[in-house]
Order: sequence, then C-alpha cells, then structure tokens
Amino acid sequence: MISFAIVLVNYQGSIDTISCVDSIIMEISNCYEIDIYIIDNNSHINGYNELYESFRTQFELISFDSNSTIFLHEKGLLYLYRYESNIGFGRGNNYLINIIKAEGKHDFMVLLNNDTIVEELFFSKIVSFYGNKNGNVASSVKSISYFNSSIDSEGFGYVDFLTGKVSHIEKYKYLYLVGSCIILNNIQNVPYFDPNFFLYFEDADYSNILRKNNYELLYDENNQIKHKINASTKFNKSIEFIKKESMMYFLKKNATRIQFNIFLILRISYYIVTFNFKMLIVFMKIAYGKC
Repeated sequence: MISFAIVLVNYQGSIDTISCVDSIIMEISNCYEIDIYIIDNNSHINGYNELYESFRTQFELISFDSNSTIFLHEKGLLYLYRYESNIGFGRGNNYLINIIKAEGKHDFMVLLNNDTIVEELFFSKIVSFYGNKNGNVASSVKSISYFNSSIDSEGFGYVDFLTGKVSHIEKYKYLYLVGSCIILNNIQNVPYFDPNFFLYFEDADYSNILRKNNYELLYDENNQIKHKINASTKFNKSIEFIKKESMMYFLKKNATRIQFNIFLILRISYYIVTFNFKMLIVFMKIAYGKC
C-alpha cells in the first residue's frame, strides 16, 4: 500500500489546521495509508489544546503526554506535537521531517501550509504524476485562492536578485517551488530547511537545497490546492521586519556578490528618493547588523 506523510506547522491557526486535516481525511482512498504530522509552535491561542480537543472528538486516542499525542483515523495515524517555543516555519518542518525519515516507512512526503485545502483526488493525482518518474523529484501543484478562486501560483515562484522582488506570476530568473505545497519522493534523501530562516524566503532557499541534493523540481498542472493566502502570518506584528530580514539573508546566501551589491544600492536609493528614512534605517540595520 502506498504511504504518505503529511507535514503541517501550526502557529495560532488551529481552525485552519483542522480544516486542512478535514480535507485530507475526505480524500483518503482505500489504496493509500496517510499519516498526518502536526507541530504547534507554542501558540498562545488556537494552538495545541484546541487541536487536541477537536481531534479527540473525531479520532481514536492512541497515546498521550504533555507534548505529543497520537490519534488513529480511518487510514493512518495523526501525530500532534507541541514545541516549547515558536521555532518558525522551516525549523518546524525540520522537526517533523526528522521524525518521518527515522520511521522510514513512507513513499511520499507532502509539506503543506496549514491554511490550505487539498482538492478532489489530490493523492491519486500525486501517484499518477510520479508513476513514470525516476530519481529524486520535488514537485508542487496549482494553488488557487480560497477566497476568490484566482490563481495564487502555478507551482513556482520567482525572485529577482537585483531588486529582491518576489512573484508567483512574473517570471524572474531564480525559480523555486512555492512552500504552500511541496511533494517529495525518496524520503531518506529529503534534505532539511536552513534553520536560520524564521519565516519567508525559506521555500526559495529550500529549492536551492533540493537542487544541491539532486532533486528535480517539477510542476503538476493537473493537481491543485486552495490556499487561504497569508492566513498563517496575520497574527505576527513584526511581519514586515521579518520579511526584510529573511530577504537579506536569502540574497546574501544565494546571490552573487555583484548581484547583492547592486541590490543594496537600488534598495537604499529607493528609500532615499521616496524619503522613507524610517525604513532606510531599519534596512541598514538589517544589512549591516546581525544578518
């Protein structure tokens, strides 16, 4: 029987996480075993306790302690973990990837945003897409806005190293798999996220890590998810600073020195021309401070 491991990171989004799990359960076929792994990053609200209470009413409780719980659902297990601090998206994924690799029993790993909904035949389409693929393959699917059915992405995002701009539509030179859904085969070969990213740009960087680990990056145009865009970050008051910090670290790590220097000149010039000196100070601290 083909086995899937689904990875979800929750931070103050239990309602979205529960909806995502519900959509996964609805698509389960008798042909597949599907284990769901959830880590809560020390949510103050809508976190571990809310998830536990919801799953306790739906599924059979197998084991319980203060930081982890296992439930039995129709075609597999649901693992719920609690971390003692908010370790961010990439490190949250790493925590679960490490557990899944140690178990060594799954054919596919699916990294999903907790604010997504899988669509009809999601798992069957994955199996069909990978049926004739050899070697390490990482793929994504079409992402549709949950709110208005517009296209969020066709599997890939793009980064302009000279301006720092990111787009799911405009095709800049650097291409990456959008992190709302990344599907991976050959589980023992799956690499880890760079733990230095807290939030944002970790998927762009992860695609480079995948390439270095001999993963081919592909897009399945026949499969899709719905995405509640930005739902998982709406509670973070420091989100704009975090975005810029992550952008700076990503470019320092992945751009050439010439590209990075041009980026600095263009960004500093922009803030000066627009008289945005407050943001200029923030940017300079990030550029020449701890990053």
